[in-house]
Order: sequence, then structure tokens, then C-alpha cells
Amino acid sequence: MIKPNPDSCHLLLDSRLANEEVQKNPYTYNSIREVLSDGALNAATVEHPVTVYIAPGIYWLEDPQSEVVIVREDPKDLYPYGCKVNCANLKLVGLSENPEDVVIAANRGNDHGAKGNYTLFHFSGEQLEMENLTLGNYCCVDLDYALDPAQSVKKRTEAITQAQLADTNADKFHAKNCRFVSRLNLYPVCGAGRSLYEHCRFEQTDDALNGNAVYLDCEFDFYSGMPIYQASGTGAVFLNCTFHCKYPQDGETHAQYFTKVGGQIALIDSSFAGLPDTKVAVLWTKYPSVALKCYQANVTYPEGRFTPPEVADSHTVDIDEKMLAEAYYIRKDGETVYNVYNLLGGKDDWDPLGNGEVIRFAGKTDIPTQLLLESEAFELEAGGSSINIKGKCLTFDGRERKCEIHFKIEGDSADSIEIQRVSEGSCLLQLKDSNIDHETEVVLTAQ
Repeated sequence: MIKPNPDSCHLLLDSRLANEEVQKNPYTYNSIREVLSDGALNAATVEHPVTVYIAPGIYWLEDPQSEVVIVREDPKDLYPYGCKVNCANLKLVGLSENPEDVVIAANRGNDHGAKGNYTLFHFSGEQLEMENLTLGNYCCVDLDYALDPAQSVKKRTEAITQAQLADTNADKFHAKNCRFVSRLNLYPVCGAGRSLYEHCRFEQTDDALNGNAVYLDCEFDFYSGMPIYQASGTGAVFLNCTFHCKYPQDGETHAQYFTKVGGQIALIDSSFAGLPDTKVAVLWTKYPSVALKCYQANVTYPEGRFTPPEVADSHTVDIDEKMLAEAYYIRKDGETVYNVYNLLGGKDDWDPLGNGEVIRFAGKTDIPTQLLLESEAFELEAGGSSINIKGKCLTFDGRERKCEIHFKIEGDSADSIEIQRVSEGSCLLQLKDSNIDHETEVVLTAQ
């Protein structure tokens, strides 16, 4: 275990220290607010982080019994924040391999100790990392602290209310061996340009998870059916994850969606679990758009109790043994290397797992994961103008790549439409027969 020697770039937070002990060392703290203040973090630069080492304990942002109602500090703020942290490059590291030993906590939510969706933190900076800790909003969840049960705290309300954790404007966020605890609107440090959650656990109900992130070796406790509001941008990727569906054993079949309003999801080497008599139907979203495509490979479901998305359904693409799979993983000699470097490397070669050299040597970089179609119109009229369709191929971190795209038309009237190739990524659609006198629909597929 790390034994930190405090200095301007290595700070120690320990709630057990008396004020007198803290005053003897300018780099030692017993208050979470003090150690995350501008004055404490002023040595950080983009190239050199400040690391805050946190001893086991519970670190409340404010008195959990306080009846003061928190409101937005600034009208421009998205939410009423408990604490705003400004640091170019920040690492928070718990000094225990068990993340349940180091807890950063609050217990406020919408209409329960706050006016609006209370959020513990807003982090401003370029890069943020967390390791070996729990970030929890215990507004509607009991805090049971095993190291010292006397410090346990009961939830503020029985109501499942919006009680959030954190957001950030950082370019890069990496959480490793962390727990994120709340229920509605978990918000486990959302907003970064690139986000990786590695070996983390999440407890949540709806509208809760980061919808544009990579989750590796993570576990999820689903207490309701729509954990992601929307998988934004290039979506969410789950690699070797386990989903625990915590539904009652009532004989009913519970719908487990991934998103409320859609967006792209990729499930790789993942599995579902539930109580012995719980029945669950797994679906991508309740009202999928015609263009939605979600990827899966090697996903397992308990037989007889879980109904998976059909491989043949129009929204599910099984990519196992297809070229696209290499964007997510490489299988060689019985081993799997998850291609997080391809997903999150970006222009600056960010390599949080340290396997970028292996990926580059294999030549599996800059592989797109999303194909979008763009056009000013999607209707053809007899005697009217043709339609130009452009395909856009994006890497997971949002960079556009030039790729050869193949187009085809399907449907009852497909023979009445001509596809003229314009470039490797676009085509022109026009009616062959201008005498068509009725409305009909066809499907354009790009691959």
C-alpha cells in the first residue's frame, strides 16, 4: 500500500487527524473541502497532477443532519453543487484496496435538502482520475460503513429522488476500483470528452449512467429499467461487465432497457444475472429509431429467465468474428486484449491501460465504431430532385475517418430507385420511374 510523503503535489487527507496535527504540515488535511480548495491544489499543471491520498474514513461535504437547503450558487450552474473543484490535473486515491473503506459522501437530493438535482461535485480541469474510493449520495440509500458501524447514517428520505454525484468539463476521466452509489440520476462524473470506468461498481435506478463512456470489468446493480437517459454521441461501451437485475420475484416479466430515449450501445463479453425467480426481457430502448444499431458479442443470459435481444432483430448486430470486433477487442492464442486504446486514444494517444504499444503493433487503431447518414431530405417525389446521402464514419472518441461505404435499397419499391455512387462515402438517390402515383417506403442501408 502507498505510504505518501506529503508535498505540494502529494497531499494527504485523513479525517482522524486532529487540527493541531494538520497545522504542523501544510500538505496534510482532515477536511475534504480544504484539500480540494484552490489554495491546496495550486501546484497542479496539465503535465503534472496533484495527487490527493485519502485515508479510510467517511468524508462528508457537509453535516448529513443539516436542514439547510442548498440552492444553485450561480444561476449559470446546471445544478446546486456541493463543491466546485478547480484543478488542471487531479488524482484522488484511496489508501485501501477496498473502495468501501474510503467514502466521499453527501445526502441531499431534489426537494430533500436541495432545490434542484443536488450534485456533490463539479470538477474543472483537463484530466481527472479516481481510484480505490466510493462516491455516494445517500439521500435515498442508507450508508452502512463496515469499518465503523457507529458512523453509519440512515437515508434522508424513502422517496427515490434525483440525487447526483459529479460532473466535469475535463477532456479525460478515469475511475479505477471505485463505487458509485445513489439511485435516480446517479451521474457518476459525467461530461468528460473521454471517460473510462475500470473495475467499478454502480448502484442506480433510471437516468443514471454516463451515456458516452467505456466501462471495463464493471458491475451494475439495476433497480429499474432505464439506467441511461440517452447514449449520446458515439454511445456507451460495456466490456466484460456484469449486470445484476434487482427486480422482485413476482412472476412478472420485467423489461430491462439500456436507454430511455435511444443511442448506440455495445455489449462485449458481458453477462446478466438476477434472482432465481426473476424474469427479465433485455432490450436496447423502448422506442428505437429505425436507424438504431447496437452491437453485441459473446453476451450470456441465464436460460429460461432472461429474454435477450434477438440476433436477427433490425437493431442488433452480432459482431463476433466480424472485422468491426477489432475496434473493441483482439483475441489471440486464447487471450483477449480489450482495445480501449482504439476507443479512447484520441489525437494525444491517451493510454490508461498501458497496452497502446501492443495495439499499435497489431495495427488495430483508428477503427471507426459508428456510421451515420446525413441528408437535407429523405423523401423523393416524382419529377422532383434527387437526394444526396452522405455517410460519416466516426471513431469512438468522435474523429471522422474516411471509409468506403456500400449502400443498398430494400423494400417493395426498391426497384424504382436508382443508387448512383458519388464518392467512397456518399451516394445519389433518384426515381427511375416518374409515373409512381402512390406513397411508399424503402430502407436505405449503409455498411
